Amino acid sequence: VIDVLLSQYRQVAAHAPNRLKGLYVIPSSFDLKLWFGLMFVKTGPYKSGMFHFRILFTDDYPTESPILFFEKVAGRHILHPLVDKNTGEFNLIDVFDHFENSGDNLALDILEQFMIDFTLRRKSLTPIRNEATWNLYKKDKELFQSKVSLQVHDSYISGSHDDTFQPIGANYLNSYQHSSFPIEMFAEIRMDLIKTSGHPHRGVDFGISTKVSSHCLKKKSGVIPRSIYKDN
Repeated sequence: VIDVLLSQYRQVAAHAPNRLKGLYVIPSSFDLKLWFGLMFVKTGPYKSGMFHFRILFTDDYPTESPILFFEKVAGRHILHPLVDKNTGEFNLIDVFDHFENSGDNLALDILEQFMIDFTLRRKSLTPIRNEATWNLYKKDKELFQSKVSLQVHDSYISGSHDDTFQPIGANYLNSYQHSSFPIEMFAEIRMDLIKTSGHPHRGVDFGISTKVSSHCLKKKSGVIPRSIYKDN
């Protein structure tokens, strides 16, 4: 599984500038089967949000779907039809079933479709993980948007990391603490947003790929070659 993940991560890194704009993933320095992710949402109800997530690959990957968990925002799980309100798990099952024969592009295809599904661009979303949120989205989009906008706001001001993954049984899952993406960098990005748009939460393209990837390089994981992180 390690060789498979190495090959697939190289594909992710090579195609991310074109297919995964606003999404960044990096393997844990402890275990290649754990990827840390950060998504800057550019469209849809969650536009301008900044959300942390982690992807866990099992020993049976790529014959079994990976598991994606969002970290809490200001102590609460993300309000989303495809996110379990109790665990923060995002539904990847349908995505995996559709792309399971993608070969080396499997992780890339999964991440790309994950971005599409997160922004609610797909007409049919199944299975729903949060029925109440799904019903609210269908029946009262204005109220749904007001609740989501609060989480978008909190995604920038929340500086803590939760213990969602502690029950999994691997203590190192909490030791990384997203040190590849320090809060100081987000403060700088937020100021860029304010200067560019006059408002910290408007959807603007603030070009952070260099900041993110250059900082990632300071984490000497010993897993992925430095050349992978070239910005286009």
